[in-house]
Amino acid sequence: MTKKVEIPTEEILRIYRLLEELNRFLHQPLHYDEHPAVVDWLKSGVYEELSTMYYDVVSEWLPEEEKKRIEEQ
Repeated sequence: MTKKVEIPTEEILRIYRLLEELNRFLHQPLHYDEHPAVVDWLKSGVYEELSTMYYDVVSEWLPEEEKKRIEEQ
């Protein structure tokens, strides 16, 4: 069984904005050096997990009025 917890909207927004920025940066390979450790880290599937968390998980935690405000920005 999944345990439910309450998360303040402000904390959700902080997580959402962090994921948004990481997604924006990592989406474009030209933003970072071709350092082998970075390449290996990205090949591990971390970007796909970040993208899923940003688009499909955390964004669904937001109340509808916050989603609308984000879309209007």
